[in-house]
Amino acid sequence: MPKILAALLAAALLAACTPPQAPPKAPAPEDYRYLRATTAMPFEDVVQFVEVAITDRGYKIDNHAYIGRMLERTKEALGETETVYLNAQQFRFCPARYSRNMLSADPHNIVFCPYIINVYNLPAEPGKTYVSFRRPLIVGSEASKQALAAVDKLLTEIIDEALQ
Repeated sequence: MPKILAALLAAALLAACTPPQAPPKAPAPEDYRYLRATTAMPFEDVVQFVEVAITDRGYKIDNHAYIGRMLERTKEALGETETVYLNAQQFRFCPARYSRNMLSADPHNIVFCPYIINVYNLPAEPGKTYVSFRRPLIVGSEASKQALAAVDKLLTEIIDEALQ
């Protein structure tokens, strides 16, 4: 029994003397978002081209959200006066093959669903339209990393095609 007590005491002392782990660093902006902008076409054309780039692949858009309208509609009730976006829309979709691969590789990858592409312009830059998505972190097993990288590639291709 004394040996067990000595081992437990040694383990407790070792744990107490181990320095705490530093919190993980926040990712740099280029690590968590893909962002492109164009001044070559009006906002509504960019919206249409993004929608076509998604649906032409056979993917169903689950939700087309009008974020800019919602913010404008609610700003007074929230005591706000600033207009955040001239226009802001989101396309949410979840292609079955990409999602299945990603979730089969690691069920915890559900945090990366659904896929969302944003199209917006800002009051200070009315002639410039931004298109972006939140990049999935490339984490987990090799299969998970491959599936997440494929999602990142797909979303990048959709935006790049829309802005051609």
